[in-house]
Amino acid sequence: MEAAVRRRGSFLVTLALGLPLAAEVIDRVAVTVDRIVITTSDISSHIRVAAFLNEEAPDLSAAARRAAAQRLVEQALVQREMEILRYPAPSATDVDAVLEQLRKRAGSPQIFEARLAEYGITESELRRSLLRQIMTLRFIDFRFRPGIAVSDAEVEAYYRDEFLPRFRSDGQGSPPPLEEAREEIEEILIGRRVDEALDRWLAAAAAQANIEYREEAFQ
Repeated sequence: MEAAVRRRGSFLVTLALGLPLAAEVIDRVAVTVDRIVITTSDISSHIRVAAFLNEEAPDLSAAARRAAAQRLVEQALVQREMEILRYPAPSATDVDAVLEQLRKRAGSPQIFEARLAEYGITESELRRSLLRQIMTLRFIDFRFRPGIAVSDAEVEAYYRDEFLPRFRSDGQGSPPPLEEAREEIEEILIGRRVDEALDRWLAAAAAQANIEYREEAFQ
């Protein structure tokens, strides 16, 4: 199944920007977004948490750090909007549920702790990231999903031009009829519209913000 939040994937792992500085190890300011500061340690932590969740080796190259900084800038813009609208944070039980899934995926609490250590992150750091992830994705749907609808013609075109060819190329046997796949296709198409609306909003928000990259932090 195609992810319904491809563009929103950049928000799947986030840092709780704006936390008290005493809770973080600051080595160098990398980017400022108005009054929000993104440090080199923020960027490194973002990469390590993302790699942990995706079960892949962390890439700390200059290009990867630059791309991570750009994602954190976008997340800072969304965070500012959430603060303006006073969007509520998710409950601790929401984060607990995701953490429990990650522990089960690891196989045991001991393996989970060992993997955290291997990636150089703490459980508290992971918890903060998951909290921000859940909050951000919910806010994006709250902010951009209302009013989005797709027509029968769009669903039929996607089924014909994308769903069927992909299904056949995957060798999954006989494809389901359109009506059985309709709900999945509608979610994919709505997700695309949300992504497009988010892109437009981010471009406008970035144009209005004072964003400054410190190039020496990416050398």
